[in-house]
Amino acid sequence: MVCWGTLCLHRERAISNYTPAESAFLKRLTPHIAEGLRKALLLDKAPLAKTPDGPGVLVLSEDLSVVAMTDVAEYWLMELAEGENSDKHALPQAVRSVAGLHAMKRGTVAGHFKPKVRLRTRSGHWLLLYASWLRSTDSQEQITVIFELAQPAEIAPLIMQAYDLTKREGEVTQCVLRGWSTAEIAGKLCISSNTVQDHLKAIFEKVDVGSRRELTARIFTQQYQPHFLHGAPLDAAGRLD
Repeated sequence: MVCWGTLCLHRERAISNYTPAESAFLKRLTPHIAEGLRKALLLDKAPLAKTPDGPGVLVLSEDLSVVAMTDVAEYWLMELAEGENSDKHALPQAVRSVAGLHAMKRGTVAGHFKPKVRLRTRSGHWLLLYASWLRSTDSQEQITVIFELAQPAEIAPLIMQAYDLTKREGEVTQCVLRGWSTAEIAGKLCISSNTVQDHLKAIFEKVDVGSRRELTARIFTQQYQPHFLHGAPLDAAGRLD
């Protein structure tokens, strides 16, 4: 099960609650909305604009009111708020979700639980948000929310799902991106070479390509090329900084 978006529907107090028929209509409608959101992730985007360097840090109180933030966090907050066309002084829904989810986990056995949200911003950048509790010497507890540009490795699983690939097809695709041969893929995944070819045929059809080279080029164009055009440097291991 994958969540491709959220839909919040509110009514004026003077209007009655949703009827069973209206609820059934929304239930029929939501798969089509999700399909549209999924396919929208694969649409070509304009060249990415320059963004601030480094991660942004937002500090929230336990009731999710803002305590402090860095300039980078303020930049992303403004972009997310503009994307929602909402009150500029209110926290964007994505921030409230990741911070609120972490707040609910406080005191549980999942001490290292760090909820994450991946989303595409108004300017087309993939952004990663994650929250954690801030340890303090006093009794007041605070939540930190980190904003940083998502690396291709973070985006890859989402792109695979956007193409409606199965888990196994996604594994085969990852192997293709590593340049592995059919025999190497078969050995790694413990399947036959014929099964690898069957998976490749299904993958090519879903991604609308005709070869491994085209598949690699398609993924590269969507995940890596925008970073190069944006001028992102590589580290010593060849990863994007």
